[in-house]
Amino acid sequence: MAVGRTLKRFALASLLSSISFAGMITGTSWAPAGDNPLDITFTLTHGPITANAIHNPGIMNSPLNFWQLTITSIEETNTTFNPGDAVKIVGTFQHTVNPPGHSDGALGVLFPFELTATKAAPKVNVLGNRSHPAKTHRDAYSISILASYTGNNITGYTFTATGSHIPEPGSCLLLGGGLCALGIWRGWRMNLLR
Repeated sequence: MAVGRTLKRFALASLLSSISFAGMITGTSWAPAGDNPLDITFTLTHGPITANAIHNPGIMNSPLNFWQLTITSIEETNTTFNPGDAVKIVGTFQHTVNPPGHSDGALGVLFPFELTATKAAPKVNVLGNRSHPAKTHRDAYSISILASYTGNNITGYTFTATGSHIPEPGSCLLLGGGLCALGIWRGWRMNLLR
């Protein structure tokens, strides 16, 4: 019941969330990533790179403050020594709220990342995961950047960061074992009632 209310509030908050950047950032958004209300995707879109620039919006929190993201975007224009525009995004991603049903009371471990999109490699992905200190679950991260080029010039790029909450295998085994025991008990009880 509480998860349903949380999901509804999360959906409303994601529609209302927007972060402003200096420069040619054309949009940002936080959105649910799948059925789990704890899973999130942040997307930033940028128009053409017209000059060398650095964007540093500081700490950004997802709706309901479940996740925290910091990014710095470094844009370099086409030069004689560096043919082709490039964009580098450096930052950290962290699960900042202990999920309902978990009592470890600990924040997730920071996931640092650095991606550089160039004409030779316009799409870059980084995958990883971090365990909560009490080892009750893991957080999986998928970070990517995709730059569009015309000639040597970036006509736009999209940065995407997704965070997912994943139970530890031990928790899954414990749940599976409990369900099996419940099934065996029910079968035994049905045989007694016949």
